[in-house]
Amino acid sequence: LVGDLVFSYFDLESEKTSIWSALSCAAALVGVNDEWNKKIDESNRVSRFVLVSFGKAIVGNIGGISSSREITAMGPAVNILSRIDPLTKDPVLQARIGSASIILTREAADTARSHLGQIELREISLAELGLGLRDFPEERSIWIMPLDLENEKHLAEDRPMQIRWERQYESIEPALRDFEQQ
Repeated sequence: LVGDLVFSYFDLESEKTSIWSALSCAAALVGVNDEWNKKIDESNRVSRFVLVSFGKAIVGNIGGISSSREITAMGPAVNILSRIDPLTKDPVLQARIGSASIILTREAADTARSHLGQIELREISLAELGLGLRDFPEERSIWIMPLDLENEKHLAEDRPMQIRWERQYESIEPALRDFEQQ
């Protein structure tokens, strides 16, 4: 956890496996969030977006003392997410994104297109909305992956990866049920 955010990284055997895993996890998080929001009072609903970046980062136990493990990730692929997140609070951008979508950086969108060619992505020009990314002036757009039936079908086509993901996801369901009961 980072403040009110959850940060995950996927450093798997290939770019395709990493981007597929990141997008599949993101889709699951959006689905869980939507289901959660349907069950609770509107004033307590969580309205956050899932952001996906792609690229090189330095990852390790940086700053941990004694036997503690403080895993840290640093680099532009990580930092850009902290610049996009505040923009997601802009009402005009929120309306363009929609609730059942994943936000991707340019590099994540390029990687998804390269390895998962069937995925539908929509570009949103930040400049047209009068928005910009601090420290990343060259990044003038974000990409949206709508979680519609077509995109979900394309993600599901890689069956061996999906089966592994489902096994991992099932293992957290008891924790989610406990959390819902609190």
